[in-house]
Amino acid sequence: MKMLTSGQSILPEDLEQQYARGTKALREHTVATITTDSTGKATVPALAAGTYYVYGTTNRFVKTGARGTISGDTVTLHDTGIDAATIWNLRVEIKPGPNTVALTPDNAAFVCK
Repeated sequence: MKMLTSGQSILPEDLEQQYARGTKALREHTVATITTDSTGKATVPALAAGTYYVYGTTNRFVKTGARGTISGDTVTLHDTGIDAATIWNLRVEIKPGPNTVALTPDNAAFVCK
């Protein structure tokens, strides 16, 4: 397991570039964009009934400790830990009226820790 400082990416630079190209390609087919709240809930604008794919990502820094640097009389602590990423590409059937979709680790397409 690679130890990281907060804000560092776990992905190699070439993979970051591939991810950016992939998300750019997805944006061309996007019919709605949402951002969830801290509990993972969001409201989606009204969509016509039909088949859709819900694509979602999350990336969070999981703190595992700290590393300190000393400069003169000053000690600076830097969080260490890992990035945990989850990606969803979930096919959903939208019916007329209210619909609920839950993105969970069980229906994720990819989980990286």
